[in-house]
Amino acid sequence: MRRIEMRESDRPHIRSTGSASVVSVNPETLVSAACVMMRDRHIGSLVVLDADRLVGLVTERDIIAKVVAAGKSPTTTKVSQIMTRNVITCTPQTTTQQAKDLMAEHRIRHLPVMDGRRVVGMISSRDILVKQLRDTREIIRQQMNILQDLERDHPGITMLKKDERGRVVIQCN
Repeated sequence: MRRIEMRESDRPHIRSTGSASVVSVNPETLVSAACVMMRDRHIGSLVVLDADRLVGLVTERDIIAKVVAAGKSPTTTKVSQIMTRNVITCTPQTTTQQAKDLMAEHRIRHLPVMDGRRVVGMISSRDILVKQLRDTREIIRQQMNILQDLERDHPGITMLKKDERGRVVIQCN
């Protein structure tokens, strides 16, 4: 398993982005049971643990490519037969940007979060996207407040909320 260690000074950390609850299966779990777990929990991956040790990761994509498209039966195929074994992981200190870079480099969508040898969370590309959207909305809200304060405090400035390209324009009279 490959892990990337991060500097404490880098922010924001993924500990505030991903899921703290980890849904796991063992290597002997049937793919059909894994599918039910993912469906019921609205998740796209499961960590595979053997005696509390991370031994693999199984994703919806693995199931589609290695079971459905291969004509295998999910009721007889075990997770151990289709899981990714050399799992790319990160730590709670991994930054959001570093997690994105890892996912892009390895063309993956899910990263188990490890604290030592223990899986403590899971982060997905969707988790990162949702966090970025929330952060962007907050920045826009703060900037709009600043512009409204500027307009209120300086009557000679007229603020046009948006131009034809969606940019905020400040016009002085």
